[in-house]
Amino acid sequence: MPSKSATSRISSLYRFLWGFPIRGRLLGLTVIISLLASASVIHVGGFEKYSLLVALGFLFSVFVNWIADHFDLGLLNLRRMNQITTVNFILLIIGCLLSFYTPIGLIAFTMFAAVGSFLRTILYLSLAGRRVLKASPFLFSGMISESVPSAFFLNNKMYGIAMIGSYIVGSGLALMLILILVKFFLIKRVSIWNYVSSVLAVLLDGKRNWLEEIAENLDGEAEIRVDVLCFRDLGKTKPKLAILIPTFHPGPFKNFGSSGLIYEIAEELRTRGIEAIFFKGPSNHETNVITSRDCEKISRGIVEAVERSYEAFYKSSASPPKKFRVGDAKGLLVSIGGSELLFLTKHPKGMEDIPPSILKNVDDDSLIPVDAHNCFSDEVKDLDDESVNEFLMILEKASREPSEERSPLLLGFSRSTLEDFSLEDGIGGLGISAVVFGPEDALTAIIALDGNNCLPEVRDAITERLKPLGFKAIEVVTTDTHIVNGLKFGGRGYHPLGEVIPASELARRSFEAAEAALEKLHTAEVTRLKLRFRGIKVMSPSFLEEAAAKSYHGLALFFSFLAASIVLGSLWGLCLL
Repeated sequence: MPSKSATSRISSLYRFLWGFPIRGRLLGLTVIISLLASASVIHVGGFEKYSLLVALGFLFSVFVNWIADHFDLGLLNLRRMNQITTVNFILLIIGCLLSFYTPIGLIAFTMFAAVGSFLRTILYLSLAGRRVLKASPFLFSGMISESVPSAFFLNNKMYGIAMIGSYIVGSGLALMLILILVKFFLIKRVSIWNYVSSVLAVLLDGKRNWLEEIAENLDGEAEIRVDVLCFRDLGKTKPKLAILIPTFHPGPFKNFGSSGLIYEIAEELRTRGIEAIFFKGPSNHETNVITSRDCEKISRGIVEAVERSYEAFYKSSASPPKKFRVGDAKGLLVSIGGSELLFLTKHPKGMEDIPPSILKNVDDDSLIPVDAHNCFSDEVKDLDDESVNEFLMILEKASREPSEERSPLLLGFSRSTLEDFSLEDGIGGLGISAVVFGPEDALTAIIALDGNNCLPEVRDAITERLKPLGFKAIEVVTTDTHIVNGLKFGGRGYHPLGEVIPASELARRSFEAAEAALEKLHTAEVTRLKLRFRGIKVMSPSFLEEAAAKSYHGLALFFSFLAASIVLGSLWGLCLL
């Protein structure tokens, strides 16, 4: 079985991100948990007449969070500080309960106190990012207000001393880990610590500037190809529709990199009276565009080329669709205006990104491969070599196929934006696009879903629903948009279409869009623009491999230090007995 790609190894780390499922700033919850934690400490340490000051110390720690919320501390806000503090308090409560009700006594208390302070420090300072020096006084003043009163105002002062020592052990290990990550764990000369903080800035707050500053220092560059089919009404000069097949990958997540690039292009064209449909060209995370400057360059270049397309030679011709199959791989070839669109899928077998490397094997300049990206499976993380070879064989067959174009070309287009569903449900702003083209007696319908892949039953439901409309061929594709990725923590990080939005609903909306496209069917002509953008900064294979390796080494180091906090915390408790 082939090893996982760097992209798959990195994305698998997403499951470690989590958050409390409760909305709001969690102030009330944190106050309650702080009182429970202080009561637990007082219970095991023994009550005396000034022990209420211990509870006040815990409450003051929550107050420190409220004060800190009024400062710019990177990604820290009151909700996140309260989450981190609450985790620390819950671990303290567990340690107190085990200390009181089990034979291990004080050792359990110091162990959980050390683990809690380790996690609290590492999480707090990770979110502080570049504001770590500014945030540190708030972190440690809160921890001091919790631990120091316990050394003076408990009947058994040993528990107060144990808590102070445990906090020193845990936070000390966290600071040591951060120092190691900053100084010795470098990815392209930038510390992995900075990468983590910068990625969190995008995921949590949509702040791209930290990560873009790092991206500017990367040296991975690639040539990005964008094929554009411009359609206009017969006899007119201005195009009304553009189908774009780019080799930039619409990722990596949320609004960073080229995740939002297709929407920028679509909006710019729409303001000029031109609708845009995107088919996914061969691409993967190695062709994520990572700077906004390059995204603007690509967007501007495309829009200017489409606007000037009236100068190009247009043609009104199309061919009946042709189908190919090699193993589990399937191909649908549609020729329009001398350009041949080849839609590739493995449906119903699971598939992932078709790599851009297959373009090296395309000798026929008229052939434009399209990655249908329409069959999601949790079992398939990467496209294996056998599948790539099957697609290459289809490319070879298609390139040898003689063209049978005839006039005129008929075209119809419609779109449903699915406004009652959101990005979190897996659908992007381009919704469902239906484009119908071909000669009159052999029309092809392509349904483009703006999502990151779809379940196998989605394609089945749509093709079955559209059959009564009499198309010669029907294919369902997705844009592979990653604007839907990273909106929720935990698990996969996104929903492929069909998981939240039912396949039946997608089929119903697709049918309505296809029906509307048929009603708008008219004679059109088309031209192809072959655009090339050189020197574009991308997530190169070397960067992804290094990032994956260092991320896993860093994660292993984190768990090693977490284990060390357990061991040293226990030893500290043993020393106090």
